[in-house]
Amino acid sequence: MASNIFHGLLSIYQDIDLALTEHQVPPVVHVKQFDHRRRKVRCTLYQGAAEYQIPEGAVLTYSGTRPDGQLFHYTSEALENDKVGIVDNRLVITVTDFMTRISGRFPVDLILIDTDG
Repeated sequence: MASNIFHGLLSIYQDIDLALTEHQVPPVVHVKQFDHRRRKVRCTLYQGAAEYQIPEGAVLTYSGTRPDGQLFHYTSEALENDKVGIVDNRLVITVTDFMTRISGRFPVDLILIDTDG
């Protein structure tokens, strides 16, 4: 796990690898309630054994449902976006206060759409 300083605040990064072509057990990312947007998950994508090159202009979204039934959805297309992005060929998502307000386990879906759809 690496940490970086971003806008004067400490950001904690958790690096995970995701395979696009293999059926693997999804990684579990442990976060604390009230991290206040300091925890980020940085994903490297692989297609087979090679690192996948994310196309220029690709759109990244992530969404899920908290244990209390409340939905969240963030996209890199948003005009005011500081929660999701593509940096150095890595998907970077920010764990938000809304996501951690309720304790419990829940899946998060990552969707990457290139310019061809």
